[in-house]
This record gives sequence, C-alpha cells and structure tokens, in this order.
Amino acid sequence: ILSDLSAFDFKYYKPLIKSYTSKKIMFPSFRKRLIFRRKVQLKKFYPRNLFKEKLILNFKYLDSVFLRNVIIRESKLMRLLFGKYLKYRIVKSSLVTRLSRSGRQSKRKICIVAGNFNGYLGLGVFSSSQTPTAILSAIRKAKLSLTKIRLGYWDNKLGSPRTIKYRTTGKAGSVIISVFPAPMGKGIKASKFQLNVIKASGITDCYTRSYGHTKSSFNTINATFNALKSSYKFVTPDLWNIIN
Repeated sequence: ILSDLSAFDFKYYKPLIKSYTSKKIMFPSFRKRLIFRRKVQLKKFYPRNLFKEKLILNFKYLDSVFLRNVIIRESKLMRLLFGKYLKYRIVKSSLVTRLSRSGRQSKRKICIVAGNFNGYLGLGVFSSSQTPTAILSAIRKAKLSLTKIRLGYWDNKLGSPRTIKYRTTGKAGSVIISVFPAPMGKGIKASKFQLNVIKASGITDCYTRSYGHTKSSFNTINATFNALKSSYKFVTPDLWNIIN
C-alpha cells in the first residue's frame, strides 16, 4: 500500500528536466541546482492525501499497520494519521566536537521523543551545526520511527491499561535496560532520561533496572526505546486475528 510512496521516482521527468535546463549554457553545479529545484516543484503535485484514504480503506485499525511491519517512509503521512495528538519532547541536548585538519568542529546533538501518550512512541537523534536544523531533523526521524508499545494490566483489568504487558529488555552499546510491569499507583521508577521516554509512551506505572555504563545518556535513551519496542516481540493468541 505504501510502497508507491517510496517508489515514486522522477525518471519519467528526466527529458522534461533536461529540456528545462539545456536552453541556457551554464556551469554543471548551477545546472544541478536547477534540476533539484525542478524536482521539488514536481514533487508538490504528488497527491499525498490518497495514501491516507487507502490506509483507512485497507486497514481497519492503525495497530495492524505496525503489526504487519509496514514501513512508512514519509513523516508527513504520520502527521496526517496522528494529527495534533502527537507530542514532542527534547530528552537530551549536548554539544559534540570532532577534530579535523581545519580545527575543531562543534555540532549540537539533539534527541527528541515523539508520542501520543497512548501506546505510540518514536525516537529521533540528529546532530547539526545549527540548532533549528537539528531539531527539525530529529522530529522527522522520530515520526518515521513511530512504533506501537504494548500496554497491559498488573492484576485486575480496571480502566485503561497503565503498565507494560510483561518484562522487556533492550540494549544499546554497553547499556541494558529492563522494564517490569507494576501495580496501579506505583508510578515510574526510573532515572531522568528513562522517565521522559517511558512517559511519552503512555505508561504510568513500571519498574526499571539498568546495567552497564549508564553515564552515556544517549545509549541509555536508545536502550529504553528498544526495550519498549520489543513488547510486541511475542505474538499472543489475541493478536492472531489482526496479523492473519
């Protein structure tokens, strides 16, 4: 269904682009710039709203999109599906440097979490010399990495699910994070960076345990996201109807 979105190519418009640029004698770099500008103009005419209609017609539930492992390659499509319910939060921002021949180059590395506080979570990390560029790119990455988090109950099924279904673990670098279900009213027992990631997924009660060098905060954030993402690793009988 969404394969057309990634398969849209401009190879059919190459003769048009060549005729557009070959009228004047110009340098190759300037010609490439005009070709790129023309591609952007042609891309605006591509009907993105059709994908939303196809998705609603073919998938009765949005959960089945993630359970069937359908890859969404457009961040604007996620904005169409979730709308104003998707919230963003900067979890970590730091200055990173590298040494090159011309000297030290510093960049701003930003980690952003996107979630609707009801079972959907995404994580994006990007570094750039300009802070606004890093924020916008991290938000786009967070939209593309949105996944479904499996929520459950501790004992009695009262109200909406508030904790994770069962114990899950995630690893990033040397850091290993384990998330355990907890009874209602216990809250989230986690460190600062883990807390921001778990809150965005809609979990209000859980225990966590960490191993490894947790001082590397970006690895801790990624490990927490991997732990929550692996909650759908086991296919239980209640999911057979959706997947099949």
